[in-house]
Amino acid sequence: FDCAESDEALTPPRRYLYRGLPFCGSVAFKKAETPEQTAFVCGYLAASPKAALKEKFYLGGREYRFTLPPLHERYGYICTDDYQTRLYEQGHHGLKGRVYGDNLYFDGDCVYAADVFAEETAQAYLSVDGYAPEKLYLNGADISDLPETVTLNKGRNRLAVGFVYDRDRCPDYRNRGPIKRAGIHFTAVKTPKETGVPLAVPSFANGDYFRFRNVSTRGRVFCYRFATAPGFTSFTANVFGEVLSATNNGEPMQVVAAGQGHFGGSRFTASAPTADGRLSVVEMYVKVWPGYEYTAALPEPIDLICGEGKLPCGDASAVGALVSYSGKMRYKKRVDLEKINLNERFMLEIGDAGATVKAEINGKTAAVFTYRPFTADITEYVVNGENEIVLTVSNTLCNHYATIPSFYSNFPQDAKSGLIGPVTIRTIRVRSSVPDEVEEE
Repeated sequence: FDCAESDEALTPPRRYLYRGLPFCGSVAFKKAETPEQTAFVCGYLAASPKAALKEKFYLGGREYRFTLPPLHERYGYICTDDYQTRLYEQGHHGLKGRVYGDNLYFDGDCVYAADVFAEETAQAYLSVDGYAPEKLYLNGADISDLPETVTLNKGRNRLAVGFVYDRDRCPDYRNRGPIKRAGIHFTAVKTPKETGVPLAVPSFANGDYFRFRNVSTRGRVFCYRFATAPGFTSFTANVFGEVLSATNNGEPMQVVAAGQGHFGGSRFTASAPTADGRLSVVEMYVKVWPGYEYTAALPEPIDLICGEGKLPCGDASAVGALVSYSGKMRYKKRVDLEKINLNERFMLEIGDAGATVKAEINGKTAAVFTYRPFTADITEYVVNGENEIVLTVSNTLCNHYATIPSFYSNFPQDAKSGLIGPVTIRTIRVRSSVPDEVEEE
């Protein structure tokens, strides 16, 4: 999704920064590298809350810049190419059966900043797991001694967390590698309930946890922009919030509340006024619940309903939402063919496809290809005049698993989908006197 803050008037957020984020993506924490200055910088951010609102700040003659570490609300840390070979994975593939609640990762001295949101003033239990912070501030107060409970004010509570990196420090099994990890949470009860959601961090869709908010986020209305698929007619979205409106290629869509969704969210459907079979772009405006800013408000992928559409030959995984589609695609075309003599043969040749192909000629299965070359003699299925050619291409589960981070999906290397082409029908003439010799035309 391309996601940006909007306003209550639902004007297109052109003046805001669009961020490309996966569903359920979190940008709650901002991180600044602080070589040998962790305690100093952390104390400064605690005493000067406005400093964390900026992308960069200056202190002691040095420039510090904030970044937004990749974090998934459900799966936890998502490895980037840079970290991929160095991070001991949590087990997103499901084999380990547990996803830990770590939400802070680092391989050097650093400071994190975020807001903890409370609906009302409340006493909260502080939980710190993994690599312990050097400094920890809440609303300017030093709580580095890690008290069991703290007071959260109504609304935002500024949190500043500082870490001093030590490669040899290994407080638990998960911190044996060069990348250190910690989990810091505030809960309404001492022992939060278990939701039973498989492959999810303990805080996911769990009302016992107080939510984190990005310190720079002001509003609660966000615009989500995404490409659909050919033949798009409607979508269904499960959101932590309320869908206020949606447009398809700029045309207003009819939005209807459809009851409760998964994980305690709200389900909405939106229908396009027209469907011309082509690829389109949807803009969806959502008033999110506090603490669910950006794509944290989307706990699962959006379902697209599509009819018959128009798709040229080529890699379908490069076409809008088809990047995460696993299944069948049917390509139809009518061509005029004519047999000139009895020695003439018709050969169907498909340059490339991802990954298997079933070829039907005039309603009859002429060939099934599971590997290249995709070439078959279709003479017995061809009639003089108009012929209907239907090619059904099936890809692999690699695309579906693009929505679930795993080293085992081999995405995007194996994501190639659809009819790549070119598709040709050529004739060859068989010499009756020498059956093995042919002439191409």
